[in-house]
Amino acid sequence: MEYTRFPPPEVLICQSRQLISIFFLSHRVGDSGLYVSKAILGTASYGSSRWQEWILEEEAALPLLKHAFDVGINTWDTVGRL
Repeated sequence: MEYTRFPPPEVLICQSRQLISIFFLSHRVGDSGLYVSKAILGTASYGSSRWQEWILEEEAALPLLKHAFDVGINTWDTVGRL
């Protein structure tokens, strides 16, 4: 199966700005005072392309992670092992 590489981070960031106003809300977790974003950033495709060719290299993923945090997405799914 052939995978397409990700578009440049600038394109993904631009697209995410359009979605943030629609999807972003935060919710308090019980009585803890902890707030988590409703939108969750999945990171299964970030890491090293030595594992799979469709993985976005860590250096290329950092601007996306920073942007997500800057716009309030503070819940990230780091998966563990697939």
